Amino acid sequence: MKEEIARIMRLVQDGKLSPEDGAELIAAFAEERARQEPEAPKDQPEGKEPFKSLVELVESIGRDVSSSVHWRDVASQVRASARKAVETVKATVEEIKAKGGLFGAQAEKTFDLPLPAIEGKVLVVETHSGDVRVLGGSEGNRVVAKARVGGSDLSEAKARAQELDLVIEESESRVVVRAPEAHQMNMDFEVHVAGKVPVEVRTISGEVRIEGTGANCRASTTSGDIRVRSLQGRIELSTVNGDILVEKCPASDFELESKSGDVLLRSSGGSANIRAASGDVHVASFDGRALSVEAVTGDVAVDLEVPLTGVVTVRTVNGDARVSLPGGSDCRVALSTLRGDIAAEIDLLDKTDEGQRLTGRLGNGTGSLDVSAVNGDIDLRQRFVPSVEE
Repeated sequence: MKEEIARIMRLVQDGKLSPEDGAELIAAFAEERARQEPEAPKDQPEGKEPFKSLVELVESIGRDVSSSVHWRDVASQVRASARKAVETVKATVEEIKAKGGLFGAQAEKTFDLPLPAIEGKVLVVETHSGDVRVLGGSEGNRVVAKARVGGSDLSEAKARAQELDLVIEESESRVVVRAPEAHQMNMDFEVHVAGKVPVEVRTISGEVRIEGTGANCRASTTSGDIRVRSLQGRIELSTVNGDILVEKCPASDFELESKSGDVLLRSSGGSANIRAASGDVHVASFDGRALSVEAVTGDVAVDLEVPLTGVVTVRTVNGDARVSLPGGSDCRVALSTLRGDIAAEIDLLDKTDEGQRLTGRLGNGTGSLDVSAVNGDIDLRQRFVPSVEE
């Protein structure tokens, strides 16, 4: 079902479903999946699930037809009978096409505007549907926004596009760039800033990328990936359906959360608190002193670049956990799993091995490494450092 959820999120990003309709359909099919209807329709191949059939159907039709379907009603039907709901959508689509009631005309409008002075302020970017990129290291501050607007025909779409105005607000502490409220509109942002600028980004459906701003960052999206690079300070990122990628952010304080998607933290340091409900977590080349990882369904891999003397805690419910430590680490070690195996290639002092719980210490035991799993294996290994040949 995870693959179909990702595909529905892409349909939201493509404008074939509204974020609300996409969320409603996902919730409806999650409830239907929990009931585990055993019977397969006679006209459907074995293993062809209703959820997958519906996703493929929506992908095959245009925005015009999709926008004319009452998806809330479809979600209600899904809760009663998912397979019948798929057939109903097929019939509805054919009826819409037969009547010619299509709403697919689109017009575009681009804004390219300078921004007020941002030094000492927070830059806030808000859009309901659309991607956001904030790029540091520019010579000046400016925003480029591209809007796509729908209408019953091209003339209406162009008229609606002409009426749009980008919202830019300035206060003592903030500069806010906001997409206008408009029906059937998607607006992407590319914001260029000079100097170190704290950034906040909020979008419901769209990807977020923040790079080179060198300061604090807070970003959230319901559907879309979040990627940040070359920042410093407190970094708070959250997405409901999407991956999170963070790299080259030294001396930072991370709060990273993805409900459905992978999390990758690479070549960064400081302290990190990571939560993933459905997805893998990979912490690579981490040189911070404090790390906490919680994963419900997914594997966890932690690679520490500097000897551990701080606190690292890893919790996973359904998934394996692997931790790589460099030589010279000084910490107490506790590894435990309810249903799984434990392997440790590092020699521990005061070692106690009870099968599914292993404890010991490295050095004087100044820091702490605590790894636990419910259903999964745990692997503690020596970090490999390639030799450099001159």
